[in-house]
Amino acid sequence: MWARVEDNNIVEYYNQKKSLVLNNVRYSSQIFTIWTDEERAALGIYPVIEPSHAASKFHYESNVVYTFNEEQQKVIGTIETIYDYELEDKPSKDEAGNIQLDDHNVPITILGLKSQEINKVKRETNDLIKGFDWLTQRKVTADTDIPEIVVTYIANVREKCEEICTAIMNVSTMDDFKAIFEDERNEDGTIKTGRKRQDFPDDYYVKGYRR
Repeated sequence: MWARVEDNNIVEYYNQKKSLVLNNVRYSSQIFTIWTDEERAALGIYPVIEPSHAASKFHYESNVVYTFNEEQQKVIGTIETIYDYELEDKPSKDEAGNIQLDDHNVPITILGLKSQEINKVKRETNDLIKGFDWLTQRKVTADTDIPEIVVTYIANVREKCEEICTAIMNVSTMDDFKAIFEDERNEDGTIKTGRKRQDFPDDYYVKGYRR
């Protein structure tokens, strides 16, 4: 991306290569490919440097503001403000500030990051163990015991789900919430257990029982 600058003010952006007419002179799109930055600068055209964006899972941003940096000879994009998404649930409100209700007159809730993540953990937990439902059905209809290794695995998955959900519920700051997704490391910097958020039990020995 490039921008044309006049008197230190940005007057036009170029998102793709194109031919231009400047001062009654037509320039081919090659000015964006084979010309150097110095040659383009003679026409007042400078490269645009986009800002580094915050992790969209945790934050959202205000508009990007572009300014010409004369010293660097570049147009620099800056994010004015970075906001955290809400951790906690909150009621949905209309423009007048009134709490909105659903068709059954129940307040509509906007789920915060904590509730969203807990729901995701529970879905993942269900996906990990639903493949063994046939064993439960067989137990009910034919009184065939469920293999102990599967019973143990399912119990461990549910225990891990409860552990993760409890950890999520207990956080009160965005930094604490983000830490749930970070690697746990040993003193020498090596990964200890992997990301806490995804640290479900290994299913290697029970794969063969899934259907």
